[in-house]
Amino acid sequence: MYAVISAALYNDIDNQLQSRAQLLIASGSLAADPGKAIEGTAYSDVNAMLVNPGHSIYTANQPGQHLPVGAPEKAVIRGELFMSRRTAADQRVLAIHLPSGSSLLISKSLRPTEAVMTKLRAVLLIVGGVGVAVAAVAGGMVTRAGLRPVGRLTEAAERVARTDDLRPIPVFGSDELARLTEAFNLMLRALAESRERQARLVTDAGHELRTR
Repeated sequence: MYAVISAALYNDIDNQLQSRAQLLIASGSLAADPGKAIEGTAYSDVNAMLVNPGHSIYTANQPGQHLPVGAPEKAVIRGELFMSRRTAADQRVLAIHLPSGSSLLISKSLRPTEAVMTKLRAVLLIVGGVGVAVAAVAGGMVTRAGLRPVGRLTEAAERVARTDDLRPIPVFGSDELARLTEAFNLMLRALAESRERQARLVTDAGHELRTR
């Protein structure tokens, strides 16, 4: 279940970066006013950089962050790769080589995602210990009943990965299994809020394009 949730969260970040890049490219603002375009892209929660042929660079970063540029990004800038995507310096980094010869780099911090996964990992460890203790004391039948909520969580995680259904699942009681369910629902809320922000960004960008 941990792996399924982790994959869903990181895939969502990749989708956010891809959508942000596509909107920026489609708007034409990178050619019209690259400095303003890059600053506008980084206004919320990402870092952005535009490298033009001749090596003029426009960049905007979140406070305390900088967009990591390593071998994959440099290969994109040189035109050796069309696109690269990787994790570096606690950030997810996307680099795209544009038809104009420029390269667009966008990154997003993974710290909020890692914080959610750390909490979930801790709860899963506690639940695992509870499951072992229950099995030792009460036998297989009680164990199956006690771990039934874990089965529901596993099914819910698989449902998210398969259908993108972000509905929370019911929380019963106040034990460690209930805490695990609450942590899972917290992850679902974070995903839903992230997608709502992305939808607003698409709407705002579309409005800006229509009013130009």
